[in-house]
Amino acid sequence: MVKVIVLVILTLIVGCSSSSSTEESHPTAGQAAAQYMRTYCAKLNDCFPSQFGAVYTSVDDCVSVAVGKVPDPNAKEACSQTQIDTCVKDTAVMACPADAGHATLPTSCGGC
Repeated sequence: MVKVIVLVILTLIVGCSSSSSTEESHPTAGQAAAQYMRTYCAKLNDCFPSQFGAVYTSVDDCVSVAVGKVPDPNAKEACSQTQIDTCVKDTAVMACPADAGHATLPTSCGGC
């Protein structure tokens, strides 16, 4: 279940990559996934250590698996670096969901 949640969240984070550029910095989809997934995987490990440990050997392993699933890691991310930073910060402080099957993104992560 934890592995499925990681893949769903990864899809939400990098699913809206774009080739357009603006004045504000936009990382690649691979960079955005690595930044966000480090925090999200750590949160899953903190909230569900036994389930997490059954799927991943470490937070680094979780991040590596997730980043490896990014379809086009070199595509420009639709979200700016500022938006990603806010999403990461909000994820770090979010409460643990009741179970791994109901983990959701903070609202600040919407649109990415």
